[in-house]
Amino acid sequence: MKNKKFNLFITSNEVDNFGTTYSISKYSIYLGILSAVMILFLSLFGIYFLFFSNPKIVIEKSLVKDISKIQFVKDPVKTKNNSEFETSFITSVFDNNHFGIDINGSIGTKIYSPMNGRVIYSGFDKKFGNSIIISHKNGYITKYMHNKENFVKFGDAIKVDKPIAEMGNSGSAVKNEGIHLHFELWRDGEVINPSKYIKNLKVVDIDTFVSK
Repeated sequence: MKNKKFNLFITSNEVDNFGTTYSISKYSIYLGILSAVMILFLSLFGIYFLFFSNPKIVIEKSLVKDISKIQFVKDPVKTKNNSEFETSFITSVFDNNHFGIDINGSIGTKIYSPMNGRVIYSGFDKKFGNSIIISHKNGYITKYMHNKENFVKFGDAIKVDKPIAEMGNSGSAVKNEGIHLHFELWRDGEVINPSKYIKNLKVVDIDTFVSK
């Protein structure tokens, strides 16, 4: 099949320069359209997982074999100076009404992905603020919400040693809550309690400020 070409002529305001002609092949146009469709599809896929998916709480006994494959290389937020008075804590735990954990910290605290992966969503939502979704091996997905600033964009490859965002309190869902990261772990449309995979962050009862 003959590869038909199209000529694009761009005029110029210069007196001695009439303009420039660019030659674009039919296949290049098709490839550009296909790439745009793929990017749109993956972006919508990420938005679906963040805002519209209907979560199912994992019954961990039935998925012992699967969830044993999860291994966090590091926590989403680093502890500071190994001090219980200068560190971040898990301030809200996972339950049927809270599909993740909240980790507190000061404004600008760096946020990391606990596993290598690739960004399938990075953007702002009125309710959840600056948010990121990362896809990992074996179908796992992690979500990071209420960030002050996202450092990564759609399609970026993620390594555990580079921060992906700064902690903040963006989004209307935080209301009067303090600075914190809302962190979620998913697999195949089911939400999983990430607490058991956290290595160094302790759980703190906000009312009594006693670590558990």
